[in-house]
Order: sequence, then C-alpha cells, then structure tokens
Amino acid sequence: ADGERLRVSPQFYYYLGRFGVLGEYVTVSQDVTRVVGAVTRSDSLYNTAWHAQLSWFVTGEDESFKGFTPLTTFEPGKPGHGALELVARYHELSVDDAAFAGGDNSFANPLTAARKARAAGIGVNWYLNQSVKWSLNYERTRFDGGAETGDRPDEEALLTRIGLAF
Repeated sequence: ADGERLRVSPQFYYYLGRFGVLGEYVTVSQDVTRVVGAVTRSDSLYNTAWHAQLSWFVTGEDESFKGFTPLTTFEPGKPGHGALELVARYHELSVDDAAFAGGDNSFANPLTAARKARAAGIGVNWYLNQSVKWSLNYERTRFDGGAETGDRPDEEALLTRIGLAF
C-alpha cells in the first residue's frame, strides 16, 4: 500500500419476527507501489466483496439488530433451555485483475494468491442467557486461482466460540 485508500461499505438489515436478513457490499480502492530492483511500478487496485446472511430463531424469539431477550434461560438442573438460532451465510471476495498483471513485477503472485474466493456456511447460535452465547459454524470456501496448476483446493472450517456480554 502506498497512498490513498478509499473504502465504501453500505450495509442493510431487516428483521421480521423470528427471521432476519443482513447484507453488506464493500468496494476498496488502494494506491500501491512495488519496487523490484530498478523497476518501480504503481497502480490503483479496486477490490470488492459482499455477503448475505439469513437467521431464524427456532425457539420463537424476535430477531433484532439491538439484541433480544431469550424466552427462557439455561441453568443446569432447572427448566429452560435458552434461545436457539439457525444461520446461513454466503460471501465473495474479488481481487482486481491489475493485482496480477506485470509478470515478475505484479503486486500479487498468481501462483499463491487467489483472484476470487466464494464461501457458504451454516451455523447454530445457542444463547444460554442474556450474557452467554455459544456458536458453532461450518464453512466451505472455493477459490479461483491461487495454485500453480489452476485453483487452490477448497477449504473447509468448523468454528466455535463462546461470547460473554457484560
């Protein structure tokens, strides 16, 4: 990176009862310079990304951008199970073709850097109470380019995390 960077990132969300949708589009322009020996190369790269996410509270809570209150809370040995939310997401990243132009003087190596990545995932969020959230997500990513002989192999990930709110 060398110079001005401009990022535009509009986002939307809409919630109706137990269902929610969230999306975002990002475009970034970045001035770059690369010096290899006596050769200096400068350009502006334009990369884009977007995602869309759907969510649904199985246990009946209303979706909301500002948070929600579980209808029941989970406490071992007591009635109540907390809130259960199912989620699905799709997202893409596209790297400017100019990043790969220039042969040995390119800004990105086409043998190791993908030109595009597309991923889809599903997950479950368990809200034990108002302050504790446990997430489990599976995601698969496909690439265009990024390998010596074509496309980088697909990647799969199983992710989990616990969030605490104070």
